[in-house]
Amino acid sequence: QGDLGAGKTCLVQGLAQGLGMTEPITSPTFALAQHYSGQHAGRGTDLVHLDLYRLEQPEAAEELFAQEEEQALDLGAVLAVEWPERLRFTPGPAWQVQLLIDADGRRAVVQAPGS
Repeated sequence: QGDLGAGKTCLVQGLAQGLGMTEPITSPTFALAQHYSGQHAGRGTDLVHLDLYRLEQPEAAEELFAQEEEQALDLGAVLAVEWPERLRFTPGPAWQVQLLIDADGRRAVVQAPGS
């Protein structure tokens, strides 16, 4: 979570790099979802990057989330969701990261699943 320009896509780019993905990771604002594959520690990795920003109706956001979550589970992929506040529920179990920009600079508030 975070305002426009807070660094959500940058965070996903770092996640993808850690998963061994070499192709450019871009914000899926217009495509809504992007799928990536890579290699890490000798095994294949997958990432589903979802951006719900344009889906102002909760029903549409939740339908897309359900479809992409199912694909991510089938692939054993990491699912990264930008603008999860468009959903009427908190996906879980999941790591939640809130990116903030204020007078003190940038910071991330991270909440582990179940905490």
